[in-house]
Amino acid sequence: MDKFKINVKIFPVYEKPSPKFKATCKINRIVFEYLSHLAGKEFDLQQIIDEVYRSLDQTINDIVRPYTDNDYLRISLTNEVLEREIFLPFRQIKNFNVNQIFEEINKVLQSKKEFILHGELYLNVFLVKEPLISGRVHKEAYISVDKWRRNSNKVIPVKGDGLCLARAIVLSKAYADGLRGKNWRRLREDTGKIQTKASIKLCSNAGIDIKGKPGFSYKDLNKFQKCLSKYQLVAVTPPKIFLFKGVEAEKQIFIQIINNHADCLLSIKAFLKCNYFCRHCLKGYISLISHKCEHICKKCFSSGKCLRKTEVKCNECNRYFMSNSCYENHKKKNICKNLKYCLGCKKIYKDKNHICNQKKCKNCKEFVPISYHDCYIKPNNISNINSEDEIPKIFLFYDFETFIQENSNNDKIHKENFCALKTVCDFCWKSEEKNYSLYCQFCGAENKKFFGTDCSELFLNFLL
Repeated sequence: MDKFKINVKIFPVYEKPSPKFKATCKINRIVFEYLSHLAGKEFDLQQIIDEVYRSLDQTINDIVRPYTDNDYLRISLTNEVLEREIFLPFRQIKNFNVNQIFEEINKVLQSKKEFILHGELYLNVFLVKEPLISGRVHKEAYISVDKWRRNSNKVIPVKGDGLCLARAIVLSKAYADGLRGKNWRRLREDTGKIQTKASIKLCSNAGIDIKGKPGFSYKDLNKFQKCLSKYQLVAVTPPKIFLFKGVEAEKQIFIQIINNHADCLLSIKAFLKCNYFCRHCLKGYISLISHKCEHICKKCFSSGKCLRKTEVKCNECNRYFMSNSCYENHKKKNICKNLKYCLGCKKIYKDKNHICNQKKCKNCKEFVPISYHDCYIKPNNISNINSEDEIPKIFLFYDFETFIQENSNNDKIHKENFCALKTVCDFCWKSEEKNYSLYCQFCGAENKKFFGTDCSELFLNFLL
């Protein structure tokens, strides 16, 4: 029997940003060609599978060799016969072996053996370096770190020596504990290396080995949180993204991470550019009466629910309050200026220019009768539309197919079993031809199909 051979063709590596890891993803494209070896010859199917396994194992190992075990990898395998690609979602290299991709291949072989006999396989290997919080990476950020530090006195910059995350936590914890004056300045300026020593001790208490490490991984935030059980650790990054939210506690520690560097954040309100902050919902808001949650009194908008005792009426805003303390709280916060009760309409209103039995139309922005009103939607500003159209856009079109299934409560629910996805952008879509490219460097021009009751999970994993 002739020896079966596979020709491996490796294309140049190209890069694209990874929103999930906020880093650059390197994509390796490989083609396994063995159609010429199959022509006019007979090979055992198992012989072909064994050779494909060997080639995949060798090729993937060669690609990931420069990377560490903590870096991330994603695999996709397809050809012209397969209706949907065979893929493994992102996982750390230490948790990957070629048997995992072959388990998926074997599932397909049970119903569609011809795909392995087609003679070509297209392999994509996506690789992302493990993000480190070290302060040693000085790439251009989306916003200027120096500008933010200069303009805000609520951010305390720390050294970028690989310990920046621990240093930021030590400073924020001390500030939350009420450290001020000379002692705060000594800790902030690392006089006598007290900040460095406290950072090393924190790492030791958290069980993090810092010897020979260039920085911290995002998983270390969980270790720091477990070590600081009486505090809630919160990590944020511009514009207003929460990277990590620890278990809710009485005291909160805020750190800011920009471009893989951590700094001490003294005020979350300054970061979110808001007047008020809900420590329970971790949300900022401008107006005192604009945020409503189960942890805030709906009458006086104080933190914590007011207990109903003897109701007290305010003659200025005509509203009733749960108790004397609830009434006093609303007076201190000047709630009367923003929220009143109309005795004529029997409704609570916020607008100072309130007119009884009238409302403000959302379309024409005029005060009109509550009962009936005819108006037309005002046209949008054409210059704003033109400026928005100049920004390149990526469009994701997807559709789910579902069937009716009964759950444990005998309720009929829709259960998904198929998802189709199509990706286009302003560069690859040609409206006059109603066609799009097979590949686009900007958006990828992906055309995917996901089958099975886990199709929604596969769809979300692909997006990540």
